Amino acid sequence: MAFDEKKANRVRRFIECLKHTKGEFHGKPFKLLPWQDKIITDVFGTVRDEDPSIRQYNTAYVEISKKQGKSELGAAIALNMLVNDDEWKAEVYSCASDRQQAAIVFDVACDMVRQSPALSKRIKIVPSTKRMVYQPTGSIYQVLSSEVATKHGLNVSACIFDELHTQPTRALYDVMTQG
Repeated sequence: MAFDEKKANRVRRFIECLKHTKGEFHGKPFKLLPWQDKIITDVFGTVRDEDPSIRQYNTAYVEISKKQGKSELGAAIALNMLVNDDEWKAEVYSCASDRQQAAIVFDVACDMVRQSPALSKRIKIVPSTKRMVYQPTGSIYQVLSSEVATKHGLNVSACIFDELHTQPTRALYDVMTQG
């Protein structure tokens, strides 16, 4: 496996331009902790030997204990995939066992957008549908319910799957990761 430092740095720089949304860190720059940096570096910097323009990994399973910034990191990654991944009409989704749980990461992402003048100019947030649109590319980030039957046919660019262990079956996971 090859490594592209530029690709990893691009994502790091994007995330570190965002601001935290909760507690004592609210409004402060998102400075990646070493363990967060390792995740970002490995996922976004490792590329295929046969084609270094393509990331090696398209799935990352990360377990984080409570109150360690899981929602903040998930929101930052979702926003990166929405605006910083060079994909036209990207489709980024938040999923969980219910729509309310899936909305947690989305709501954090909305707060991050509102704290960024540059993103606020380019992203339209539609709270009623839990959707945001990155206007320059027509890319979307949306919260989904857990109703599997309505998810076939999505062209998933990225999916932040929260609380995976609470899923009654793997049906939604399979639809979202194979879409």
